[in-house]
Amino acid sequence: MKLLDFKKPKLFLGKKYLDWAEKLPKFQGGIIRSLQVRREYQRKCSERCYVSSRAPEGTDIKYKELVLIDTFELEDVVHLIAGLKKLFPNIKNVKESIEHIEKRSGSLWSSGTYRIGTVTKSRPYLSMGDNTVDPALPSYVDCVSIWGYGVTPSVTAIAFTFSMTNENTAELDKRYNHYYLPDIEFNKIIPWGIVGGGYRENSVESVMQRNILNYTINIRDECERWVSKYFKPNVLGKKNIRTSSLSPIEIFEITGVPKDEKIKEWNDKARGWGRVLGISLDGNANFTREQYTFCWPSTGYEQQSIPVKILVSNEYEYHNLEYVISSLIAPIALKNYLNDLTKVVERMRVDVYRVTKTFSKKLTKRNVINSLVLKRKIMILKRMRVELNHNKSWIFHLMESVDNFKSDKTYYGDKTLDKVLYEHILNEIDRIEEHGQIAENNITDYVNSQNILAMFTLQNRMLSLTIVITFITLISVLINYDKFIYLWNIFQS
Repeated sequence: MKLLDFKKPKLFLGKKYLDWAEKLPKFQGGIIRSLQVRREYQRKCSERCYVSSRAPEGTDIKYKELVLIDTFELEDVVHLIAGLKKLFPNIKNVKESIEHIEKRSGSLWSSGTYRIGTVTKSRPYLSMGDNTVDPALPSYVDCVSIWGYGVTPSVTAIAFTFSMTNENTAELDKRYNHYYLPDIEFNKIIPWGIVGGGYRENSVESVMQRNILNYTINIRDECERWVSKYFKPNVLGKKNIRTSSLSPIEIFEITGVPKDEKIKEWNDKARGWGRVLGISLDGNANFTREQYTFCWPSTGYEQQSIPVKILVSNEYEYHNLEYVISSLIAPIALKNYLNDLTKVVERMRVDVYRVTKTFSKKLTKRNVINSLVLKRKIMILKRMRVELNHNKSWIFHLMESVDNFKSDKTYYGDKTLDKVLYEHILNEIDRIEEHGQIAENNITDYVNSQNILAMFTLQNRMLSLTIVITFITLISVLINYDKFIYLWNIFQS
């Protein structure tokens, strides 16, 4: 199992030095003995971490599903339609869904939820008529179920639900049950002297979490590459590049969770187990309902992105879980969409500040483009706020399966998950619009000032040119004065 990156030679050498020192007989002193003592300490830390990260007795976990969500603006729905036609060619049931998307894209009021189809690696024995086959589905994936969501009249979301095989869980168990050692990096290439001239070392728990999370990240990357074969990345700006990955939701089934007063004791024992798996069992304001737990996105020890997770305890009720996932699609799709807009506004804001700071007298095309891009993004945010206010009842209808998810933290009080998500989206719109408006006002005023300066400069140059032409005309008259008199006399005679 690869634990160190060969692109970081000091990490690789640090591990090798300790490996070599460990194989030698015990020295009484010197650098070799220092390395041997360091490795002995690492082994003890590894053993302690392995013990503290074990799951409570009778508890097991399975990686069941991965949901990837993409959002499309009203103007970009053509990319969604083109991808669906490419993925589901000549399938009647899917054609009806595509026609529905095309019709709603021109309406100010329409919304809806509709099943699009299923993708499998081989032809199933039973089919609902909306099945297509793609042998190139990602490894460790059984099938992909695709649903469309008319979140607001101008935002359409599409959700890809990847059903995982048992091999995924087996690979996670393999990584989880491995003994890990800390990464060590000596300041010197050759660790000569007292403790090699100093060193940096991380914890065993962070190394363990990194290897487990990297596996789930690789799965998401593989699934995203499959999606990108059929669907063009969103266009947010001039370049046709995706500004962020698809929004993921990971679903895990946890068995052996007690339902009575022993749950607190179980949480205490499972805390270390959950941390290395990237699961916050008693995290900051998790929302729960019976056997379901909603975990907010977070970051790992080494700043890895940990997505939204849904934990299903004891009973894997697929039908009910499907409703819970559907209820989360709309808010997470909007949050992903706002994250993309945030990145655009942040990039524009930095660019605007850099331009206005230099106060160049040259009116560039880039300044005008920045102003127009910011105006469009602010218009989109205002449009989204209007649509959310007008479609508030529809949004809460989409989230009806999480309207009884509650948090045991006092921060949210008695608010349920649907209300917290809705308020969060409105706050994000206000925040992005406020910062975008500041940048847009600055660049607009700057462009207007440049226009006024350009007009003033043009007028000065026109005045200077008029004076020069008048002076040249007077000089020419004086030089040719005799000829003008001669012509005048001829004209009089």
